[in-house]
Amino acid sequence: MSRQALATLWLALGMSAAPTGAGEVIEELIFQVAPEARAEFLRADRVIWTTALETQPGFLGKETLLPASNPDQVRLQIRWRSQADWDAVPADLLAQADRLFRAALPETDFRMLSARGLVIAPTRAVTHWRVSELLTTERLALTGIVSIPRDPVYHMAKRFIAVPLTPVIEAATKDWHPARVDRCVVVFDCVDDYRSQMPLRRFLSQSAWLAFRDAEAPQGQRWMSDQGPAPAKMGEAYVVWPGVDTADRSFTWPYAVTRVRLLEALAAADQAADPQPD
Repeated sequence: MSRQALATLWLALGMSAAPTGAGEVIEELIFQVAPEARAEFLRADRVIWTTALETQPGFLGKETLLPASNPDQVRLQIRWRSQADWDAVPADLLAQADRLFRAALPETDFRMLSARGLVIAPTRAVTHWRVSELLTTERLALTGIVSIPRDPVYHMAKRFIAVPLTPVIEAATKDWHPARVDRCVVVFDCVDDYRSQMPLRRFLSQSAWLAFRDAEAPQGQRWMSDQGPAPAKMGEAYVVWPGVDTADRSFTWPYAVTRVRLLEALAAADQAADPQPD
């Protein structure tokens, strides 16, 4: 989308066309995309838009969020080092990428729902766990079967073989001051650069489990092949919440998880000593 079109949309939505303040900037775009066209939409976005933006100074990365509760929604978050870097992207580059993107999807049903720019506080990594570390032999001794009355990914009642995840985070943060807990988020890194996150305080309020196999799957198979996403898309692990109403969107249900991280927003006093966000 061209910067002029984006600015027009911001005005139509009653938003400022440029966030104020200093620091890293996130450009967030939310699209409505027909579920059957989402894969093609994402492919074109990676090939055209991501390739174009990667050439620009100050581009820090791009994340694609796919809300399990809204299968017809795609949320794109483009991270810039500063507002100045974002503003410096040439208008002709944006216009060309927009033309190529629309030409690549002539039959695809999609429309932009919202756009906004956010200045975020610098963060630093606290700790992380790869899925392989969360599914060690010792951890697998804690395996249980969890039941989800209406799973948000499969859209039916499901049972999964899983290990508890919340105790791992609790152990890492048990001695923290409450203010530090409030400054942190739990981030789930997934395949294909997908990422999901939620406040640490919210995460600790319920019991999360890391599912690594469908309880009904045939022996030698992780996930059912005739239900939900293709087994290859489910990846190694899926975060599930047995005690949470799936209508509560403050909890995230990411699948194909590869890593779990804790990120902490830096207090002003910390930024001088650690000015570079992780």
